[in-house]
Amino acid sequence: MKIVVTIKDFENDMSQFNFLIPSIGDSMEKLIYQLVNLDGPPIDINGLNTIHFTDNYRSELFHFQELIGNDTFSTSNKIGSGHAQVVTAKEGKAPPDVVGYHIFIDKIIPLTILVSNSTENSQEVIDKDIINQVRDTKNVYIRMIRHELAHVEDHNNQKKWNWFKEAFKSSDLQATLRYSGYRLWEEFYACKRSNFIYNIENAINELDTLNSSLETAEKEICDLRWKYNFQQISLDEFVSQLYDYIITAFIYCCYFMGHMDKIHDSIIKNLYSEQYPSRFYPFIPKIWDTLERMAEHYPNWDGPEIFDDLASIIKRSIESFEIYPNETPEGTYYKIPIRRLKTKKEEAKLI
Repeated sequence: MKIVVTIKDFENDMSQFNFLIPSIGDSMEKLIYQLVNLDGPPIDINGLNTIHFTDNYRSELFHFQELIGNDTFSTSNKIGSGHAQVVTAKEGKAPPDVVGYHIFIDKIIPLTILVSNSTENSQEVIDKDIINQVRDTKNVYIRMIRHELAHVEDHNNQKKWNWFKEAFKSSDLQATLRYSGYRLWEEFYACKRSNFIYNIENAINELDTLNSSLETAEKEICDLRWKYNFQQISLDEFVSQLYDYIITAFIYCCYFMGHMDKIHDSIIKNLYSEQYPSRFYPFIPKIWDTLERMAEHYPNWDGPEIFDDLASIIKRSIESFEIYPNETPEGTYYKIPIRRLKTKKEEAKLI
């Protein structure tokens, strides 16, 4: 495993911490090996070629993705923006020296960790609450790195599945939904494997952030649906953004579920959907139970049917927006009646 640091400047007010840049390589390498062995069996990072701490995350990520023949991708919408990602450079498509897994990490992550370390070690800071807050923030960013290491382990486990390579090549509705289900699983697994933060304040903050994100995603889909009804966007644009928001919203659910999985039984019984009017929130208990059942047999799965229960939930969530996808001989057909939808929270205010 190599560490590559391209960070030149933390920029603006954070430039005062540029003196930390030369120490990033050594400090992050030491941290990574600690994270691999932090809890339970060591994370399997076999095949991890390089971890890149980037000066311009999206630019450097996209350049590398293009170099190895991949489509460029990084989560970016009104509820989510990516700061780290695993990229697989495959034999035959990438230069031999880069074959393997690469983790790209935004400079905000090492910056926050190192500045937090400096604050914790400062003799000037004696307020216990400030120290605890700094430590909690640092641990969240450390968990982001461990999260990506867990993705590497998940990818290594997938090598045991001789069915996986062909699982999502079809463009039909079921393959699309199964692939969406797979994306939920991989985020749940990475969060379940990576979390080491358990306190009530953190759980409350994560739930508040989740509900805010779900509300934003629901409103965006309602607005996009209306734009499509009035031909302001094409069907292809609408379907693409529909899946983007629905899957990102459920991935945020998987973050919460994965991070809280060790206290699942204490939390699940308190997730009352009437507390949070939403087209997404009521699906959380069902998704969580489904992921728990999947985890019982992981990684010994026999085929893509393992994702069918998640696929069914995702389809029902799409239909909750009065969008009805069906497979036809000509391809996937989306029935979208003309109607101005409001979010469930907005509807509740009108009652």
